[in-house]
Amino acid sequence: YDIYMKYFYSHSDYYMESSRNQTLSIVVTGGISTLFLFFILKLYIDILKRRLSLNFEKLKKVNLDLTNAHDILQSQYEEIQAQYEEIETNRYSLEKSEERYRLIALAANDCLWDWDIALDILYITDKWAERIGFSNSTIHGFSKVWRDYITIYEDSIFVDKLQNFWRGKFEHFSEEVKLKFAGPDFFWLLVKATIIRNLEGKPLRMAGTLSDISEQKEYEGKIYQLAYFDYLTKIPNRFQ
Repeated sequence: YDIYMKYFYSHSDYYMESSRNQTLSIVVTGGISTLFLFFILKLYIDILKRRLSLNFEKLKKVNLDLTNAHDILQSQYEEIQAQYEEIETNRYSLEKSEERYRLIALAANDCLWDWDIALDILYITDKWAERIGFSNSTIHGFSKVWRDYITIYEDSIFVDKLQNFWRGKFEHFSEEVKLKFAGPDFFWLLVKATIIRNLEGKPLRMAGTLSDISEQKEYEGKIYQLAYFDYLTKIPNRFQ
């Protein structure tokens, strides 16, 4: 009986309808779940696409900025390279010019000097440093040192002209001065100079030449003696 009932139930219309409903329910539920998962997946993919698009735009902007920065750096590098080449060319020309001037100065027995006024240091050639009695060609505190070697009379004249030069009353400095360095003898020097100033006009450096004109002054003294004094008696022979 139980077997019969089970067989009858399994082949009845109710059972078949119930089975179809269950199958349909499973299919519908699966379809809805699949659609829901598909929707979620599509939404996730859209979000990823938007993020990728935003990141791509950011990367494009960063790349554009980097490209512009590279172009600017390249332009600056080329400009610096050109300036460096120009500096090297000028340095080479300056070295050649200094070498020519040094040779001319040596041939003329002149001294090249450079006075850093801000640091109060004088730079002269080794030959002349030894000649005038300095142990070093770099002389510190020069503004105080040189006044120990100049005569009182020459000091006032020389300082006045130097101060006027510093004030800009004339462009180039040229003055004869009598100095006493090492030894008993005096030097007559012709001092020539030009000056470098800052934007406010304050003197920063002076540079120029020293020329020993002692022989010239000696000849001038002899000519003066011959012109105004008797050769034998040394008595003045005319009004000076």
